[in-house]
Amino acid sequence: MSSVTLPKPKTVNPLANPKAVKNLCELCQKPAFTQCSSCKATYYCGIEHQRIDWVGIHKKICDDIKILRRTSLPFLSSEEERLKRKAQKIERH
Repeated sequence: MSSVTLPKPKTVNPLANPKAVKNLCELCQKPAFTQCSSCKATYYCGIEHQRIDWVGIHKKICDDIKILRRTSLPFLSSEEERLKRKAQKIERH
């Protein structure tokens, strides 16, 4: 029986993530403990699911995800925030 040495996955530090955000595995939706070390946007429950996803699709989209994460587009999650931003713009003019 031969032993296979796997690269050490990037461990997700829960304190580095926003409060109440639960990172789930991209494939099985179980709690995630590793993330893609390149795009830092996709999470996995283990190295096996990371490998499966890499072969399946992630290899093709990882670079695109990195570009999207570097682009600083404002994200306003609620109608209240959008109205507040609009009012701030009006006040400046």
